[in-house]
Amino acid sequence: MISKKDIEHLAKLARIDVSEAEKEKLAQDLQAVLAYVKTLQEADVGDESFTHFEHLETRLREDAKENDLAEARRTQQLLASAPVQEKGYVTVKNVLGK
Repeated sequence: MISKKDIEHLAKLARIDVSEAEKEKLAQDLQAVLAYVKTLQEADVGDESFTHFEHLETRLREDAKENDLAEARRTQQLLASAPVQEKGYVTVKNVLGK
């Protein structure tokens, strides 16, 4: 069971202020989360191992490279049309002072 003292310790670690009412609610919420995690741990997954994902591979969409090139072209067009640019950025007049 999550105690009020546990919540106070977690709040101190997170550097947050928690009211008395919030402590009770957080204790209940954390207890529910831990109960759910326990249920997941007890689930029968057969012979499947979910600790390794070697069978997964990263796939980019077919248009990903085209989108990257189009974005680079748009950036170059913007920079080319800017009246003043510096180090790859559009330079604007200071409007806030100093």
